[in-house]
Amino acid sequence: MTSGSRWRRVELVALAAVVATLPFYQFGWSLGGQSLSPHEAALLLTAALVAVRYVVAWRLGRTKSGFEKALEVSPAWAAFEGPIMLFLVAGLLSLLATEYLRLSLRELRTLVVEPLLFWYLCRAVLRGSRDAAWLVAALLTATALVAAIGLAQLVMGGAVTDVQGVRRVLGTYTSPNHFALVLGRALPFLLALAWIVPRWRPWALAGAALCAGALFATFSVGGWIATGLAVLVVVGLMGGRRYVAALVVAGAIAACILLVAAPVERLAGRLDPRQGTSFVRVQLWQAAVELIGGSPLLGIGLDNFLYRYPALNPSGTPFEPNLSHPHNLILQFWLQLGLLGLLALGWLLWQFGRSGWPVARDPTAPPFERALAVGALGSMTDFVAHGLVDNSYFLPDMAVIFWLTLAVAATLRTVHPRATVPAST
Repeated sequence: MTSGSRWRRVELVALAAVVATLPFYQFGWSLGGQSLSPHEAALLLTAALVAVRYVVAWRLGRTKSGFEKALEVSPAWAAFEGPIMLFLVAGLLSLLATEYLRLSLRELRTLVVEPLLFWYLCRAVLRGSRDAAWLVAALLTATALVAAIGLAQLVMGGAVTDVQGVRRVLGTYTSPNHFALVLGRALPFLLALAWIVPRWRPWALAGAALCAGALFATFSVGGWIATGLAVLVVVGLMGGRRYVAALVVAGAIAACILLVAAPVERLAGRLDPRQGTSFVRVQLWQAAVELIGGSPLLGIGLDNFLYRYPALNPSGTPFEPNLSHPHNLILQFWLQLGLLGLLALGWLLWQFGRSGWPVARDPTAPPFERALAVGALGSMTDFVAHGLVDNSYFLPDMAVIFWLTLAVAATLRTVHPRATVPAST
């Protein structure tokens, strides 16, 4: 192994550390009045390592084997450049609409700039799906560990919250719904790997069991439904219609059992739009639509929703005063990043689908690459489905996981001819 290969291996390990520390991002340090989370520290370390490699390549001379080669970008990664630039522009323009600039600048750093830095570090370090697997494995291992912590909390007590007659586990998070978001993003990868990659099967099945158990213990109805849809995507791509039909029947039976066994108060708050959590969701969406109507192009700026929506609730009606987002992916992107941000999201998802779908649908594709493609598609399904009723991007860990999933798709497009398109697309 050459010194350059060893150096890039170090970069890959550092990049995996960024992903592995995501579930622990709330356990940070205060430096100069600013909070620095573990994944941010690992991100800065990785950026320094990659910068050193580029400087060395430049010092060695502007030859095809030096600096110019280091700057080469494959068509697979270049296909995402357009929506990424639109996403960044939307983030910068959103500062023109904010009423709380300091809060928006913090969100811009943690939810736009740093996740994009992670994307570009992936582009600089990853050379194919095998490299991307390191990052996926780091995410799955960390999530399974936190799932085990959550189940231990349920059995032994600790960080749980008692709501509407149930004990909801938190893992390393402050919200069981946030915990469910992470579990739902990991489970499709674990199931796909267990299905098609025998070498990973024992580890993947164990991780899937832990994550599924912890997901159930979060009592996040949105998480259950979104993950169920993601699992249907995985099963449909890997097994076909008969497996999907069997899973739908099993899911219907499980839902009937839950309706009987689960606390009535908990389910009533989710199924009746006139009371409980569902009523609050409807109020949030109505307030969000009204805010969009007042500023349809630029939105209201990053992290401004908490301070703007209470004034729009009808007087005398109950509402939750401490919600910082509208619990809907489309409304949140529109409010936080304006119309351009919403268009950027749609464009990114379109390019993601073009990269991953051909590999996932091709039975002749290498099993490992196909498992990653199917897992990525299932994970992104959870992102969209859960995002329709909750916050699935605008959290530090979820933002990085979103760009990691896109990076997996980019590596698949690189290695699979049927997923490769010209650089101009």
